[in-house]
Amino acid sequence: MFKIFFGEFQTGRLGRLPYLGYYLLLALLMALIGIGIGASLGITERVVGGNVPDAETLIADKLGVVGFLFIAALFAAFLLAESNIAAKRLRDMGLPGWWALLGGLIISALVAQFAGTQVDGVVNLLMFFALVLIPTDTFRGSLMS
Repeated sequence: MFKIFFGEFQTGRLGRLPYLGYYLLLALLMALIGIGIGASLGITERVVGGNVPDAETLIADKLGVVGFLFIAALFAAFLLAESNIAAKRLRDMGLPGWWALLGGLIISALVAQFAGTQVDGVVNLLMFFALVLIPTDTFRGSLMS
């Protein structure tokens, strides 16, 4: 599984069903970590009597810079894994893998900036459905690859 998420950056293919499974597993892991962080913040706020600035100060003091950098690195690793499995799925469809970077990051950031987060969510959902529903080798041999 580690090889699927963090290996074969330049090569490798992933069919529709395996992509869906790995994507859902990654989303579940990210959600569980996010819930854990949110619960920690809520518990900390409750401990300090509901005072949000005091809770933020307490968390910053306990975690420090190293803790925040660890959390940022963890979510960066999730982003890398998500981009890698999308690139493998694109290669399986017959498209260049670097389109995952273009579609997943650049287009998403531009849409979010200019059209808003709701439209960005719809665009991301459409990209996800395209990766799940388009069959293997659909674009192989076309001018796009």
